[in-house]
Amino acid sequence: MREGKPADAYKLLEPFEIEMAGNVDYDYLLGISALDSGNPAKATFIFERVLAVDPNHAGARLDMARAYFQLGDLPRAKKEFNTVLAMNPPPFAKATIKKYLSAIEDSEKGRSTKLVGYVEGAWGHDDNINNALSQAQIAVPAFNNLLFTLNPTNLQTGDGYLGVNAGLDLDHHFDHTYSVYAGADMRNRSYFSYSNFNMHILDERVGMGFGEGKNVVRAGLIGEQYDMGSARFMNMKGANAEWRHVLDSSNMANVGAQYTTYRFPFPGLNINDFNQSTVSFALMHAYAGGKGLVFSSLFAGRQQAVNGRADGNSTLKGIRLGSQYSATPKFDLFASLGAMVASYDKQNAAFLATRGDNTYDATLGMIWHYDKFWSLKPQVQKMRNLSNIAIYQFDMTDVSLTLRRDFQ
Repeated sequence: MREGKPADAYKLLEPFEIEMAGNVDYDYLLGISALDSGNPAKATFIFERVLAVDPNHAGARLDMARAYFQLGDLPRAKKEFNTVLAMNPPPFAKATIKKYLSAIEDSEKGRSTKLVGYVEGAWGHDDNINNALSQAQIAVPAFNNLLFTLNPTNLQTGDGYLGVNAGLDLDHHFDHTYSVYAGADMRNRSYFSYSNFNMHILDERVGMGFGEGKNVVRAGLIGEQYDMGSARFMNMKGANAEWRHVLDSSNMANVGAQYTTYRFPFPGLNINDFNQSTVSFALMHAYAGGKGLVFSSLFAGRQQAVNGRADGNSTLKGIRLGSQYSATPKFDLFASLGAMVASYDKQNAAFLATRGDNTYDATLGMIWHYDKFWSLKPQVQKMRNLSNIAIYQFDMTDVSLTLRRDFQ
């Protein structure tokens, strides 16, 4: 620590945490090494152990305040700094505390604006770029199960690709209660052999927030333009709202609602136009002293066909589970699983059946943080759609490697 190598100190100390947790001297060193190596969330859990044994440990309380400050929890940071001041610390500690309190006061009085962004480059292979079934012939019940041969463009097709993604988010707080935000993400994927499936997607969002601390409400407008090849494939626009509630230092809940319209301007595809409304509920839990988190979400919704879609309206319901774990300060592991059931209300005239789909997806990967701004992410994604109407069934596996540069 004296040599200015907190990350190295943390690597030496962390393997003994199970054995040594509760030892004030050990916990304090582990806490400040975690804090000074860029892991304030982990540090707060460790300092809590110190203060549980020794509530008057001024060093732990001061560093707890620093950790809260780094996490952006200014009310807690201010409270801890003032507690240490009341202990009549040495002059150098007083000077440090006053600098932090001055910064907190400036934040409380003034406005704050935060601008962050990222740029990504990706290489990968998708074995089903058109989300199509693999069999060349299907039986159509409306024609006495006569076999029809599908056009090759409607069969499963795989290809490698290069991707370029970028995003920007602006968040402005008028005070601790009111804020506005705006952001956009651009995603581009160019296939090596099938350029007619190249994707160019632009997402936008703008809105306002209300509340602070444990309760924050955000509401805004969203939009998306999706181009495939050289033509516009889909336009989406809508509105959303969410309420985020912090249950305690380890748990958070989120309730959301969204209404969107999807329009397909390409000639012949506008029959698929629909409006969609969804509601969702999510929980997130931090574990392993802040080194990991798990989340789960439930959602339900309805699609209203507005232009005579062959399968009519549909109801949706689904679940998603996921986890992320920091195996080391530089390596994160992540995984997610999702399932959705879609039930339609109109018999398909060609297949003499009312469509029902079960969609499953899974993602597994890791992130190597080269430094504060650069990261490398290999991942595998798998999706399967099971349907009682053959033309909607497909399997997809996407393997990719993404290099990312963050800006803040």
